[in-house]
Parts: sequence; structure tokens; C-alpha cells
Amino acid sequence: MLYSVTNQLLKNQRRLNSKKQLFKSRLRAAEQFSETYLKRKLADKVTPAASLFTRLQLRKALKKKKGHRFTLEEKLLSLSIYKKSPKCYRLLSIIFTLPSKRTLNNILSSVHIGPGVSSVVMHVLKENVQKLKPTERYCSLIFDEISLSSGLHYNASTDEIDGFVNSGHYKSQELADHAMVFMIRGIKMKFKQPVAFSFCQGATQQHELVIQKVHETGLRVVATICDQGKSNEGAIRLLNNETRAYYLKNHNEQDYREEFYEVPLINEE
Repeated sequence: MLYSVTNQLLKNQRRLNSKKQLFKSRLRAAEQFSETYLKRKLADKVTPAASLFTRLQLRKALKKKKGHRFTLEEKLLSLSIYKKSPKCYRLLSIIFTLPSKRTLNNILSSVHIGPGVSSVVMHVLKENVQKLKPTERYCSLIFDEISLSSGLHYNASTDEIDGFVNSGHYKSQELADHAMVFMIRGIKMKFKQPVAFSFCQGATQQHELVIQKVHETGLRVVATICDQGKSNEGAIRLLNNETRAYYLKNHNEQDYREEFYEVPLINEE
């Protein structure tokens, strides 16, 4: 008697599980159909970003806060708004359903950009430079330093010890006492973009490499801008000495100007 009752209960449980799985699959299909339908309806009426934002609000409006799940596209759209104006993003988060600040910070922490010239930034720059006119490609290279307290720190996310001299392509066991940041800024067209950073001790000669990498994207660096920091003055002095040595070597000393320095470019037309 007990065996038959148990057997019947197991059959009922399997039947209910089967119905549950069928209901879940039908629900997923309905959600996908609704998403596709909305996307198709909004495609010709609003921009892709507006369409994505509208579908996000319609999908998450009635769900509890802890039940919110966002796609990568939705997180990236929210991140672009947050970076433009954190204060505005806080207001929008009250009115609309948007990822939390912690979620956005988790995305940023997953993107690792180490010292040196960022290959990711160079790739994106190269794609966008193709759309610019020749006169819009002229830019200046701005660099500045910040003094650091020498010391070592274990970075758990990269499993490395930070604090040494590190320019991306060169790393030594000397303790860094300065950080150098490089940024390009358009001359005719308004744009600016950090392209590299490094940890150094005193003056650094990374400027040549940065300028060469920027030129490879199609941009043309015509000037450098910095303050009168000790490391900056040392770097400019090194570049001036190299330029003077180049002119002396090629018997063009009369053309040398102390207020200018030149950087040899690879594959320059």
C-alpha cells in the first residue's frame, strides 16, 4: 500500500516538473518575442540607444530591485551616462530603472589597462581617425607628472607587486617615485583622450614611443605641452639633446633650433 502511494506521488512530481519546465520555456519564448517585437517597432522611430533604454524600462519597471538583471549593452549605455555626469545619473536612477554604481564599477574593474601605451585605445583611435579630415588630425600631446611615495603593494587582481619602475615595455627593480600620464588633444577639432601612463624614477624617455604610436593611428602630433616639473624638464632636455645629435650627425647643425625637438617616425611617408 505504501509503495503504491509513494510511486503515485513520484509520478505526480515528475508530471508537475515537466509542466514547470514547459511553462518556463514558453515564458522565455514569450519574453524573446516581446523583446524582438519592441525592437522591430522602435527601430525606425528612435535611435538605437533610445530603443535600448525604452526596452529596458518596459522589461524591468515592475520587477523588484533585487531581481534586476542587465545585459552588457544596457550596462555600457548606463556607464556612458554615468561617466558623462555622475550627478545626473543619480537622479536618473531614482526616476528610471538603471544599474547601480557598484555594478558599473564591477565592469570597470574587469577592464585591465596596464602601464605603457594602451593598444585598445590605439585601435579605437585608428578606427575613428579614418573619419576625420586631414586638417582635423593635428593634435598636441599633453603630459604631466605626479609625485609618489615610494613603496611596494601587492595587487591581488593581477597577482603582481606594484611600485617598481614600469613603462609598459620596460620594468626594473627600482622603486618608482613619479607617475607620468599622456593625453592627446585636438587642435582644430575638439577631442581629448588619455593614451598612456607609466611609473618612473626621474626623467623618462617614453615620449618618443608615445608620439610614434599616436602617429601610427593617423593623427599628427605637432606640439607637446607640459609644466615645469623636474621630470618634464629632464625629458625635454633629453629629447633636445637627441635632436641636436641627429643634426650634428647629418651635418645640418645650422638648421637646429634649441626651442624645438623632433621625434623620428617609423614608416613615415
